[in-house]
Amino acid sequence: GKDLSLPADVEVNQQYIYVVDGTNHRVVAFNHQGRFAFSIGDDSEAGILFSYPVGMSSYENRIFVADTGHHEVKVFDLQGKPVGSVKISAEGQPERPIDVAISQNGTEFFVTCNNTQQIQVYNMHGKLLRKWGEQGTKQGTFRYPGTINNIGNHSKVVIDVLNARAQVFSNSGKFIRIIGGQGVVAGKLFRPKGVAVDHKDNIYISDSYMELIQVFDSEGKFLYVLGNNDKIRRFSAPAGIAIYKDRLYVSEVLGNKVSVYSLR
Repeated sequence: GKDLSLPADVEVNQQYIYVVDGTNHRVVAFNHQGRFAFSIGDDSEAGILFSYPVGMSSYENRIFVADTGHHEVKVFDLQGKPVGSVKISAEGQPERPIDVAISQNGTEFFVTCNNTQQIQVYNMHGKLLRKWGEQGTKQGTFRYPGTINNIGNHSKVVIDVLNARAQVFSNSGKFIRIIGGQGVVAGKLFRPKGVAVDHKDNIYISDSYMELIQVFDSEGKFLYVLGNNDKIRRFSAPAGIAIYKDRLYVSEVLGNKVSVYSLR
């Protein structure tokens, strides 16, 4: 029933469009016509409670949600039924998971962590396999790692929010390149938030301060700012973004909505 409030992330698969409605402590699913289907987390009878969930990802018949306030990644089927959860911690302390990415073969999931400023990688049974990163400004370090996404099946792109850049790593954690860097000109970033990758491995990055989405190629070269007929498309504090088939889905935090665009 409630309207979206500061929606942080959006994820799309063959059945639904899922929106992380973190301020309302829930995930809301819509069908592809944009009609409300169900929500997860605001039905206390089901016993599913979120505390400020931020990011999510889907893989085949599973969705993974970073439940930041509860320091865990919760796993559901596509209809929102819980199938498991993994506590996220570092050095014995509860960690703040921000986003999740599932490897393309479905054997591992990657979590961005905001307390220790690192990436953690788990197998599907919730066993920590490896981790990398620490607080800092040099390559391979972070100031608030946020959204994470797959580039093909070989690497990951991570939004490094306060360093105003994205970083690309191999799945094993080897640093590959930096995209962006601080600035308000084309090809630079100021407050990057969301990242999505299309079938050509082009990388789309939303910037909540500049209110636009920039596109880079797989080598990190700036291509263009999203728009239509040379007119730049402005968004209301865009955060999480998703690409499904030839459409781009944008969660507009201050617009309290998700907007959909054709990429053709």
